[in-house]
Parts: sequence; C-alpha cells; structure tokens
Amino acid sequence: MSNPFIAGSVSEPKLDKTANPYHYFLLSEPSRCIRLIRLMGHRDKEALIRCQIFEYPLQELGQGVHLYEALSYVWGSTEGGQLIYIEEGPDGNSTAGKASNYSSLHITPNLYAALSHLRNHLLDRVLWVDAICIDQGDTEEKQHQVQLMATIYASANRVVVWLGEASKDADGAFQVLCESATKEQTSPSTPQPVLALLKRPWFRRIWVLQEVAVARQVLIKCGPDELDGLVFCSGLDVLKLPHDTYPDLRSLTPPITYLIRHTTFWPQSRSAANNPNVPRSFFIRPLGQLADMYHNREATNPLDKVYALLGIGSPGPVEILPDYEAPWEMVFEKLIKLCLPNQISVRVRAVSWESR
Repeated sequence: MSNPFIAGSVSEPKLDKTANPYHYFLLSEPSRCIRLIRLMGHRDKEALIRCQIFEYPLQELGQGVHLYEALSYVWGSTEGGQLIYIEEGPDGNSTAGKASNYSSLHITPNLYAALSHLRNHLLDRVLWVDAICIDQGDTEEKQHQVQLMATIYASANRVVVWLGEASKDADGAFQVLCESATKEQTSPSTPQPVLALLKRPWFRRIWVLQEVAVARQVLIKCGPDELDGLVFCSGLDVLKLPHDTYPDLRSLTPPITYLIRHTTFWPQSRSAANNPNVPRSFFIRPLGQLADMYHNREATNPLDKVYALLGIGSPGPVEILPDYEAPWEMVFEKLIKLCLPNQISVRVRAVSWESR
C-alpha cells in the first residue's frame, strides 16, 4: 500500500503540454504580500516538476526568520524552455488538499535545471523564485514586488545561489575551494576549475549583489554539488586570482565575496521604527555611489541597473521608485542628480540602449 505522505508514492495526475496556461491570482496587498512556491518532492529525478503557489504575508519581520528559501540565479535564454505544472485550488491559490486541477507555466531552461536539483526526493521545499512568484505580465504588481526584493531575500532563512549545471571545465571546483579554506598560505595559482566557475554568468549580473548582501546565510550550488557561502569565500581568499590574465575577475568576484562575508554586519534601518510591517532596508552606500561602482554589471532591462540597487543604496534628496514604464533617460537623470550638487542643472539626451 502506498504511503500518501511520501512524495511520488501516490497515483499522479496526467500532465502534458495541453494543460491550460497558469493564470495568477491577485495578491491581496501587493505592497506587503508575496507568493511562495511549494516545490513538490518526487522520488524520480526525471519526473515532471509540480508546484503549488500560495500567498504569504511579509509581516512582523523582526520576529525571526521566515521558513522559505530565496533563489538567486540567472534567467538565461528563453530558447528551449520547459513547462512546470502548478496545482491550483478553486480560487487559484494553491493549498494542500484543495487542488482541483493543474495548469502549466513556461520557465527558462536554467531555472528548470535549478528546480530539478533543488527538488527533494521525499519532502516538499518552500521557495521564492522571482520568475514564478511575480506575475511578470503585471507591470503594477512587478513594481510593488521589486520594492520588496531586499526584504524578501533578507527574510528568507537562506539564499540559494544557482550557478548552473555541472560541466567538465568546472568539475572539482568546490572540492578545491573547500580544501583551500582549511589552508593558511596563499596558493601560487588558481586551478582552472575554479576559474571556469567564476566565469559563470551569475557573477556578472547586477541583481545578485542585493540578493547576497542581505542574506542571512548563502548556499552555493553548481549542478548536484553545493558549498556554504562562507567556505566559498574563504577558499577564494587562499587562492591567488590571476587578475593580470583575467582582469574582469578584479571587478566581478571581490565585490560578491565581500558582500557574502559581511552580510551580518550591515546596519539595518526602518523607515518607521514603530511599524513592524515596514520593509527593512540595508544601506551599504549612497545609491549614486553604488550605481557608479557597479555600472559594468549586466541587466537585461537598463532600468534594473538602478532598481537592482535600491534595496541596498541609501536614498538622497531625489526619490527613485521602480517604474518599468518610465523612460531610461528620466531614471538616469534622477540618478545623476543624486550624485551632483543641487546647483548643477542636469538634462539627459535620449539614446538607444541597443546601440550602447
């Protein structure tokens, strides 16, 4: 007799590409509530991915860690994307034991691979994943949720960094880093597997700075292998990064390891100390300085060159809020005004982002 409490042990619904596309339920308060996914466990690693999506209020943030993990990853190419299946209740808000049908949601291959490796063979896993938990077609909701990003990652009990699938060139990199972390003398050279790992796209993206800067704990995964974030940083400290041969490593890797290592020391402030529901901010430096420091980081949307830093950049006299319908020139003009004295007039000429 099958055990209903063991994932993959009961008869499962028929899932195929004919399933209706998933339609997001409305959040009751987009500025205070988020969606989480329950990644349903399965014994078979090749089984189709099933999830439940439910609303979760980010309240009473000072009362302890929230029992979900937040995923930090690169969306990657949309070509060759795959479907995951969302178990829905009658109101669209998934609840265990309340399912009525399954809908399909298209995600990128890199995210599909991440979920495949994160899925437990026995237990369900609760995650926050931006591409799934935010209705990407709802601009207004997206703007509210982006303002909560720092709070979402800071409230998670752990941030999981997904670097991508395992590959031959990076094989053994985690083992080298783990062994290096126990040594005291700096290595004369950096092994090629570690260099290959550091060249992964994740290290070039701008959103990852905020995601690890506010994390309580960081776990780094590459394929089936994983390594604690602090051990990862300690191992890199011992190894000698060849900045002369790979100059990009100087601007990309040290900021990441610095943020992971010092997350617990950032000052936390509230815009309203007596209101526990006001999202926390982690101000590292003025927003203008951060934008200047990390302008070489990559973002699909140029607006994210600014919006990705809002949660960790202290504001100035000019308020900047996420607005994905605003022209880049207007946002850039506000950013420049944060960096220059009030007496200086600023006007930005429209340019084509594609040509830059």
